[in-house]
Amino acid sequence: MQAQASPIQAGIFKTRNFLFFVAVLIMHWTLPRPAPGDVVFMLAFLPSILVNPRVHKQAMVFLLLVCIWGLSVYFSSIDYFGEPAVRFQLFAHTFCMMLTVTSCLVALSWGEDDFLKLMKIYMVACCVSATLGVVGFAAHIPLFIWDDRAKGLFDEPIMFGGFLLPGLFAAMYMLTARRGFWFPLITMVLCVAGEVLSFSRADVV
Repeated sequence: MQAQASPIQAGIFKTRNFLFFVAVLIMHWTLPRPAPGDVVFMLAFLPSILVNPRVHKQAMVFLLLVCIWGLSVYFSSIDYFGEPAVRFQLFAHTFCMMLTVTSCLVALSWGEDDFLKLMKIYMVACCVSATLGVVGFAAHIPLFIWDDRAKGLFDEPIMFGGFLLPGLFAAMYMLTARRGFWFPLITMVLCVAGEVLSFSRADVV
């Protein structure tokens, strides 16, 4: 955040960060349609524009790639737009692209402390998700497993395992950088347990 920001802009910055962190915290809950985390991410989009981040060359390249990705998805689906499954996938891809753009805009106005806070909140989300998956697997709770594989509140185990990987890496960073011990260690153990019980070969590799 810029040092000379006005009180209004500073308030928008704090509100945007709050919405973004809440979205990260609940993004492992994907069973409803649309997912609650996606809705909160969309709420964080407009404040991200109002914060007026400083756009640099890397961000422009990233946003250009996202636009190319979006156009390629839409144009390749024109002939099949009448199919409900295709329309749903386009809707899901649109949410994903908006999430990507929002995350880019958020990062442009952040400092080191904000990124560290993000890592900690993501680790909390991973602990919750991994605990649900492990307990669901051990107790055979249908809501938290799929085909006898841990999935937590995700639709299927591959998404569950993929979600836990960044949390595992964040915990490893926290430990090596000496930014805590017990919390990163517990996060690492839970993430590894969740990965193993998801039986997702792609995530394990």
